[in-house]
Amino acid sequence: MDELNFREAMSFAFWIKAPSGEKLSAALLTKGNNTWRVQSIADRRSVSFALTGPLTTGTNKGRQPIVKTKRPVDDGQWHHLAGVYDGQRVALFLDGELEDSVSAGGPIAVNTEPVMIGQNSMGRTQPFKGWIDEVRLYGRGLSVQEIKALGRGEAK
Repeated sequence: MDELNFREAMSFAFWIKAPSGEKLSAALLTKGNNTWRVQSIADRRSVSFALTGPLTTGTNKGRQPIVKTKRPVDDGQWHHLAGVYDGQRVALFLDGELEDSVSAGGPIAVNTEPVMIGQNSMGRTQPFKGWIDEVRLYGRGLSVQEIKALGRGEAK
């Protein structure tokens, strides 16, 4: 669907509950491997958000932007995840708090792959074995206030 081929900006938000103590490497929310993807990282017990197309600026200039949570999400509790690319930075939030961000710019790559929840159309070997709820996608960068409101269930 063309409306999900975000180019200049995008945001996502969803709730996740990963089984306690189970180290998972799995797709959580993806549009293939070569546009944007949110996935769990087993060795770090965390989540990453990566984009293809935009490149980092500043000290790590010219790299693919990837941001990661610092706190684990595989504790059997519900957590709110949100990611933002606003054309100037890529940021990842966990439970309403900024976990990681990097300066980046440029258009997001497009592809014909479907958006998938808990799976990746380009590698169906790592399905997510937990719960994902209230998935939202936006064609713009959400503000910190909007992310906090989503995490409190106040979104319109």
